[in-house]
Amino acid sequence: MVESVEGTGRTVDEALERALDEIGLERDEVEVTVLSEGGSAGQARVVVTAREDLEDLEDEELDDADDELGDDEEIEEDELGDEVDEQPRGRPARTAPPARAQPRAAAPGGNGPDGAEAAGRATAADAEAIATLAEEILVELLDRMDLPSEVEVDDVAVDDGLPTIQLSIHGEFGGILIGRHGDTLGALQFLLGLMVGRRAGRRARVIVDVEGYRERRANLLNDLALRAAERAARYRQPIFMDPMAPGERRIVHLALQDHPAVQTHSIGEGDSRRVVVSPKQAQRFGGYSVE
Repeated sequence: MVESVEGTGRTVDEALERALDEIGLERDEVEVTVLSEGGSAGQARVVVTAREDLEDLEDEELDDADDELGDDEEIEEDELGDEVDEQPRGRPARTAPPARAQPRAAAPGGNGPDGAEAAGRATAADAEAIATLAEEILVELLDRMDLPSEVEVDDVAVDDGLPTIQLSIHGEFGGILIGRHGDTLGALQFLLGLMVGRRAGRRARVIVDVEGYRERRANLLNDLALRAAERAARYRQPIFMDPMAPGERRIVHLALQDHPAVQTHSIGEGDSRRVVVSPKQAQRFGGYSVE
């Protein structure tokens, strides 16, 4: 099953932007279905679905990643974060993970190594098995990176039929694993999600945190969003926030979605994509208007 996300907004464009932010893909990487064009009938609704040919690209990338995992070459620290001081190395004691069910083999026609996904909605047992697999892969990745750390499974759930696993990393290499503005952590989470989906034979949502970084970052983004909203409402001018990853833009959109004086949308492409916080009412004498 290819992942789909529904977005809503005042217009089709706004609904599409929010759906793209949530799924974390660009316009040319998805198929778009317009459910409602909005207007007097209500909000616009669109569904974006990852293009099937992206699965083939992911498989090629994962083949390369699996090959690299099999090598004995070490990754240099300067490739992982240029703003983190070198820390003393040491292998922390790691307790054995709790016993979980083993991952279920992919059914014929599934989205495993042969290219399709196991049919049907995931069960709680499926999610538990995938959580064990995700933990094992993450531990292996960290060991291969010469950054051994403790890995814990914080939460296992099934969200709309999709296994959702939350993992946390603890140890002395937190700064290196987070990287500049969370770039390294984001890349690690992306790679882990692809590898888990490939080995488990079904798509899963995998969230990785390091020493509570994501919660701290989310709190900071909420504060920044509220301050941007206050400035936009006070000066009746749009506030352009710094470029952010899709998940971070979504935090800003959600923080302000019920704000009485402002609204949000995203502009830009790729790494330059950012959130714009705009006043709902136009400036009386000239200036910027979103109406």
